[in-house]
Amino acid sequence: MQNNYATYGDVAIVGTKGYCFEGLDSWEHAQMLVEREAKRLEESFEAARADGYSRFLMFLHYPPTNIFEKSSVFTKMAEHYHAEQVIYAHCHGEARFHDSIRGRKHGIEYSLVSGDFLRWHPKKIMD
Repeated sequence: MQNNYATYGDVAIVGTKGYCFEGLDSWEHAQMLVEREAKRLEESFEAARADGYSRFLMFLHYPPTNIFEKSSVFTKMAEHYHAEQVIYAHCHGEARFHDSIRGRKHGIEYSLVSGDFLRWHPKKIMD
C-alpha cells in the first residue's frame, strides 16, 4: 500500500514501507526516506478519513522506531489518528527483535510479525 488504503469491515488498513535508521546509510539520506514515507502514510490516513473511516490498522515494513528512538514520526502519526494497531516486520534475526516497540504503548498495540520472530506461525491480527 502506498498513498491509499484497503478496508476490512469498518476498519481502514493504511500502510507504507516506512524506514528506520540502521547505520547502513547516512543520517541525512535516512531522514529523507523517513519524510517521504511519512508523507505517504499521512496521505493514506487522510484518504481513509475523508471517506468516513475512523478505525485504523497501520502496517509498515520497517519497524516504527529504531534502536535510538522511543518515538518517531510513525508512532506520532499512529497516535494522532488513533490507530488501533501498528504491525511491522523487517527485524530479522533474534539480535534485532528488540530494536523497536512491541506491546501496548499509548493505547496502540505494536506487533512484530516477521516470520522468524513468529517462528513461521501467522499472528491473528483481528477477528
